[in-house]
Amino acid sequence: MGNQDIRWSEEHVVAGQKFCNKIWNSARFALLQILNSIITKQIPRGSFQISKTIKPKTTADKKILNQLTKIKKSTEKDLDNYRFGQALHKLYEFFWHNFCDKYIEISKKQMADDKLQKNTQEILIYILLSSLKLLHPFMPFITEEIYQQLPIKNKKMLMIEKW
Repeated sequence: MGNQDIRWSEEHVVAGQKFCNKIWNSARFALLQILNSIITKQIPRGSFQISKTIKPKTTADKKILNQLTKIKKSTEKDLDNYRFGQALHKLYEFFWHNFCDKYIEISKKQMADDKLQKNTQEILIYILLSSLKLLHPFMPFITEEIYQQLPIKNKKMLMIEKW
């Protein structure tokens, strides 16, 4: 197998801190979208539920859901083959660049459209939830903390949730 020592890099520590902040802020954004709907009585308190079948309504919805499917398969394959660093790097790229940089920005426009609002909220939470599950083996504390704040019915501990 060869030498697999990990080189210490303060830059990686700083990058990890920034990634934790990115995860936290994206979760806050998604939660605020739901709370705004609860406050304006569009969603009754404590009743937010993700549909069993999420139907993408826009090209951006389709794209992010396809990317999520690919990253789930890729992560499983990497973890099964003990390529933990590679799995985490791909998750980082997906979450930061595809979800946060692109989809969250697009979702802000979609939220303004009453016809797209509920579906966009569901996709935001679904992608966030799925990402938390995928990131949990690498970042158990922050992912569990955020997961417990999600207003989802019948949730368990994140570590026993299915991907």
